[in-house]
Amino acid sequence: EVGYAEGMLGLHADYRLNDRWSVRAGYRSLFSTSDDSYREQRVLGELLYRRGLPGRVVLLDRTRLDLRWLDDLSVRVRNRPRLERTFDLR
Repeated sequence: EVGYAEGMLGLHADYRLNDRWSVRAGYRSLFSTSDDSYREQRVLGELLYRRGLPGRVVLLDRTRLDLRWLDDLSVRVRNRPRLERTFDLR
């Protein structure tokens, strides 16, 4: 949509369990900045697995649980696996 903008405010606490595992818990408030058409309250929890692979590649796997309040409560579970590598630019 043209002319629509959305904002988000949140607070999170992260805790590293060990070299490979970390957890996050938090709260987010999402809202329309152009009018009062959209408001969402969200409580979330995340579990992140991180492991170094050969060739300076890092495997990351994040699983997130969202408890979302729009008109009613909805629950969403999302998984996001990814590979990352840092490159030197010269």
